[in-house]
Amino acid sequence: MLGLRMIEGIDTRKFYSIHGVAIEDKYGEEIKELKKDKLLELKNGKLRLTHKGILFSNEVFLKFMV
Repeated sequence: MLGLRMIEGIDTRKFYSIHGVAIEDKYGEEIKELKKDKLLELKNGKLRLTHKGILFSNEVFLKFMV
């Protein structure tokens, strides 16, 4: 999940190849909530922070750590 700290975000295909599970299957509820709050976006196979998400990045990261 550290890939979220990078502008390009997390490549969902690479996540699957490394972990053997789709990121949406592992963190579906968290992603859904953060997308609803306009903090994350899934675009072109990349999960990344929005501009608003960058401003609240510590709160976003906590969602994945709990």
